[in-house]
Amino acid sequence: MRVVEAQSEYLKHEGDPYKFIEKIGRTCYKSEENITDTSAVTFVGGLVKRNHWAMLEHVWLHMRIGSIEVELHELFDVHEKYLVKTVLGLDTIISGSFRAFYESHFFEENKNVRYYLQQTYPEVFGECDEMDFRKSVHVEELSDEELIKLMTHKKCKKEVIMKHIPHTVKFICDRGVSHEFVRHRAASFAQESTRYCNYTKGKFGSEITVIRPVFYEKGSKNYEIWEKAMEDAERSYNELIEEGGKPQEARSVLPTSLKTELMVTASEEEWQHIINLRHKGTTGAPHPQIIQSMELVVEELIANSEGRLE
Repeated sequence: MRVVEAQSEYLKHEGDPYKFIEKIGRTCYKSEENITDTSAVTFVGGLVKRNHWAMLEHVWLHMRIGSIEVELHELFDVHEKYLVKTVLGLDTIISGSFRAFYESHFFEENKNVRYYLQQTYPEVFGECDEMDFRKSVHVEELSDEELIKLMTHKKCKKEVIMKHIPHTVKFICDRGVSHEFVRHRAASFAQESTRYCNYTKGKFGSEITVIRPVFYEKGSKNYEIWEKAMEDAERSYNELIEEGGKPQEARSVLPTSLKTELMVTASEEEWQHIINLRHKGTTGAPHPQIIQSMELVVEELIANSEGRLE
């Protein structure tokens, strides 16, 4: 059994979006060793083929579209839950994840956006039909930096910008902390799977890993009690596997302190809510373990939001 400290890491949204999705997705099965220079396209294609859309929520697109018909605005306002729209003069900015665009009514009805996405990301959106494209309407993809610059130039309020900009954090925490994070519904998650990860295997050191509780001092009586409980859990887990049990069955004896890796992607608007609840404690005192996880990354979140988060 290994005892480790909680960790948090800010992950930048830059470079090849497929590589970012693969990095996120392989967290679930702890198969990072399979990542190569060319594996991302195949990995993403496999996700789409299996309808495993959750992993495709971790990359966002920003589309700048000119002259949208009134009926499309009305369609968007009635049906869209996971895309964000802001009108800037004659242009419309729409932001959301790959999955949000793929499943949206707007994607189906706006041929120009559909053509651009199919042409640029065919592994996700399918092959395009160039004859179905009306070139009279301008469609452009913007990076986070380009979008922020444009919206700042147009004097958008920070609350509007915060709805469009995502951030991703990797938390190495215990399962109890992860259960608190996943309650934030306006966010996307990828988590190490106890169904498929077999901790008796060599890639895991043939042992379970647990997070040290911040509230038990090492050497204290409470720490000794906790440590023995962890060792008993590991022993029971190993015995169940030895008796032919599957990891998804043996996990029933794993403790709340079990280490898990959790990727969280959310807009700045939702990250502010997470910070308020899980760090500042605006609705009551947060759990000490989740405070520890947030303290490790909150300053970096604020810095990468250029001060919009606080």
